[in-house]
Amino acid sequence: MEKVDDVKRELKDIATLRDHARTVSRLQREIERAEQEAKDLEIDLSTTGSTRTADNVQEELDILSGELWV
Repeated sequence: MEKVDDVKRELKDIATLRDHARTVSRLQREIERAEQEAKDLEIDLSTTGSTRTADNVQEELDILSGELWV
């Protein structure tokens, strides 16, 4: 009976690991999609003559947000 309990516990552990792997895989795809969207936006900005990157815009937004709360 102890062996059966061990196998059940191991199967549960495997199922948990499989769920974690699916989550990691999904999050990795979301990260890749977001990175591609950011690159596409930077390309769009550069074609309109803008030299600002998404990071530059975010920095400016952070500064403006800080000024609003002062």
